[in-house]
Amino acid sequence: MPFSYRASTEGMSIFDNKRAALFDLGGTLIEFETRPWEELERDAMARCHSFLSDRGFDIPSAEELAGDFTLFHAAKRLEIKTHNREVVFDLRCAEFLSGYSIDLGSMIAEFSRRFYEPISEQLKSIDGNADLLRFVKKKGMRIGLVSNSPFPASWHRDEMKRFGILEFFDYTVFSSDIGLRKPHHAIFRECLKALGASAQDAVHIGDRPTEDVAGANGMGITSVLIRRADRTLPDGVKPSLIVDDLRDLMDQ
Repeated sequence: MPFSYRASTEGMSIFDNKRAALFDLGGTLIEFETRPWEELERDAMARCHSFLSDRGFDIPSAEELAGDFTLFHAAKRLEIKTHNREVVFDLRCAEFLSGYSIDLGSMIAEFSRRFYEPISEQLKSIDGNADLLRFVKKKGMRIGLVSNSPFPASWHRDEMKRFGILEFFDYTVFSSDIGLRKPHHAIFRECLKALGASAQDAVHIGDRPTEDVAGANGMGITSVLIRRADRTLPDGVKPSLIVDDLRDLMDQ
């Protein structure tokens, strides 16, 4: 059943007595799935099919290629989730294409870029993101980003710049930077070190119970969960605070 736990913080801010605020990116500050992921992957592989076809590779139909990739990628994501070690998207694609005896060499980066185009085109800024970041910055706090993504960090930093939020961050770290994914403690530790803050001095805001809440809790970081209607809260995972809107985190 949907989660409903909420800690009592009446009369105080979750940021009180904190030196650093860490944020997730996708689903927290920028929405990466304004359409179902299955649709996005199908559109992405259609562009990749054209990329391969234009270069004379012997490949199945666009529909078959997309279906094969969906099965491959679901299995790959499950494999990655079991050990929380990131596999960057170029390597994922190279492994997939090896099943067709295709080796793109240095062109694999362009293949990945073609895949990402329809994802990038449908991104949406989440309401209140800049307002909250500005509010936190005015408190004199350091701001960091801790995000899981197999895609190049530079792409995401460009997106943050596009939506006017990159300027608020003192440090950003992506799983593609360090090879480890939330809830692994190393990615949180990397950000805290760069910000010069201890776990007890920090709060982490994200939308995923396991990656964001359990990951932060395991480090001793105060956790805030952005509620999503389609997600449940696993037993034993308790955020310090649950909100429905980023702006709920600002003083009333």
